[in-house]
Amino acid sequence: MHVETSTSSSSQKLRSNYVIQHLPRYLCPEPYPEENLEFLRINKIKLFQSGIDGTKEPTAIPRSAITEALKVLIDVRNHPVLIHCKRGKHRTGCLVGCLRKLQNWCDSSVVEEYKHFAGSKWRETDVRYLESFDVSCIRHCLESIIYRIRRDGPLQKLMLAYCKRLNLRYGERWFLYDGNKVDLTQTVDDLEMEDDNCIDVLTVQWGGGGGGGGVDH
Repeated sequence: MHVETSTSSSSQKLRSNYVIQHLPRYLCPEPYPEENLEFLRINKIKLFQSGIDGTKEPTAIPRSAITEALKVLIDVRNHPVLIHCKRGKHRTGCLVGCLRKLQNWCDSSVVEEYKHFAGSKWRETDVRYLESFDVSCIRHCLESIIYRIRRDGPLQKLMLAYCKRLNLRYGERWFLYDGNKVDLTQTVDDLEMEDDNCIDVLTVQWGGGGGGGGVDH
């Protein structure tokens, strides 16, 4: 996404908790625009800035920077998230493409989405980077934070993130705590959960012919 500096009233509709902003470390050394920082302060939006140099060499994109950005991006406590760079094509496209691979998209679909949004500016080097990016070595450390949530945050975020991760519809799973179905608006504090407590996830199996449904672990 390409974000222009703006303080217009329409900008007040933005409600992202984090802005992942990739500024080249040396090609564009200027700090984040002060007008945008003021907007973030007024609206209590947190900024996560990850510097990825503007380069046409795929091997020059540091895995560590992508990994750190992914950690912020997949953590449901940070949602919703706005991702943007200077032009909304190359660095944003590579980060989103790596996210798609983490979501088990096939390479052809990842590249198709990247080219769609990059338009005529797509780069072969970006495509090679996405095709060669191996998420298997970072999947474990990233998945360990996917389902974290604040104690006062609605458990709906956690449950929807779980379903999205497994490409399931929300209605295909029931979430139970202490034998009771968890309400979307309930929080960890509401349920008086401890850090080592677990929420059970049950598969809903509906019978045919208008019969009732069964539930399996």
